[in-house]
Amino acid sequence: MEITPGARRVLTNTAWLSANQITRLVVGLVVGILVARHLGPEQFGKYSFAIAVVTIGGSLSALAADSVVIREIVADPRASHIVLGSQFVLRALGSILAAGIVLIVSSLQHEISERVIVAVVAASLLLAPFEGIAIWFQAEQRPKAAVLSKTIAFLTASFFRLLLVLSGASVIAFAVLLSVEAALSAAALVMAYYGCGERLGNWSVSKASMMKLFRDSWPLLFAGVSSVLYMKLDVVMLNEMHGAYETGVYGAATRISEAWNFVPMALMGALQPVLLRAKRDHQALFIKRMEILYVCTAWASLVVAIIISLVSTSLVNILFGQEYQQAGSVLALHTWSAVAIYLGVVSSQYLLAENLLKISMFRTMLGLTVNIALNLALIPDYGAQGAAAATVVSCFVATFSLILFKSTRSQAASMMRAFSPLQAMKLFRSPRSIWTH
Repeated sequence: MEITPGARRVLTNTAWLSANQITRLVVGLVVGILVARHLGPEQFGKYSFAIAVVTIGGSLSALAADSVVIREIVADPRASHIVLGSQFVLRALGSILAAGIVLIVSSLQHEISERVIVAVVAASLLLAPFEGIAIWFQAEQRPKAAVLSKTIAFLTASFFRLLLVLSGASVIAFAVLLSVEAALSAAALVMAYYGCGERLGNWSVSKASMMKLFRDSWPLLFAGVSSVLYMKLDVVMLNEMHGAYETGVYGAATRISEAWNFVPMALMGALQPVLLRAKRDHQALFIKRMEILYVCTAWASLVVAIIISLVSTSLVNILFGQEYQQAGSVLALHTWSAVAIYLGVVSSQYLLAENLLKISMFRTMLGLTVNIALNLALIPDYGAQGAAAATVVSCFVATFSLILFKSTRSQAASMMRAFSPLQAMKLFRSPRSIWTH
């Protein structure tokens, strides 16, 4: 089968993005483990708490959503300088607002060290507007330059993290390095942009463009904040209720269990065009492909969850050391969230193809609500294990909430059937041509 130039470009771009994700996964996991071993549970807990708070704050800065900026640049490439200038101002305003909120939160912490760590990491938020350059590269279908720039910055920062570990540096030094990494990433993106013959000085700001970007972005901003809260609020709540030590134990466990979550995301990134074409041309083929993906992800996630559950204690002792021994039971429980997450990522493709984004938002909000309620109920008595249990239950509730809607009930049923061995056997009997049309 001949590959068209357009398809080749898509495959190349997907390969670069996947390579970046894999690099960050492997290097980030290894370096993160070394940092955790060096800092110990309590200091690593403070570090994890600061990252969680700043990540939540950072979600508030996206006053110009990536997808909206890309849409505007693709629709009118001649207006790209106006779009880029306008999104920069919006993101700068959002970053200042986010940094202010984070600093207020940090001032409420009892320990001075936690206040300082959060404040130092919050400085990275002020560099977020430069991410607009990466969006431009994506809109131009030239992600290679942006990926290389950000990867170089990430690897440089990772090298310095290793030096900090070897030199016995304090947690403050690692917090400073997070902001330095953001500065390196911004500088690398600017250099790559200039290397393409572009100049920041050519950007201009339009009030009309700013209003349009914000008007079209606010629903996505709401969804983005909800998603980040869903992923990070458990760390914040655990730190507030049980302190830094328990947060460090939880952070060690989730570093392992969440490391594999990039797999379904990378897979869907590669298969999304195939699924959307099937939806457009052949509804029955689209449904068949969704069923096969449910089976693949259900069984893959089950295998990962079972293996990690069985070796969780030994794995934690080997990777993090005896100080983190309590993380073994947390990992054995938290890893089961992968089953719901994998299926949730796949089913989101159905919601996208059928333009059921309101249901997608409902699912996120439901998961967030259940997660908060369970954290409040379980963390006081069970600590990190309670937070892990809350995550698992809320992920399953969110993923399978599709059963509540008539338009998605069939997909919920397909996800449930995916765990049947008979469905798995059907997968191997499916003709290869099902993915080539």
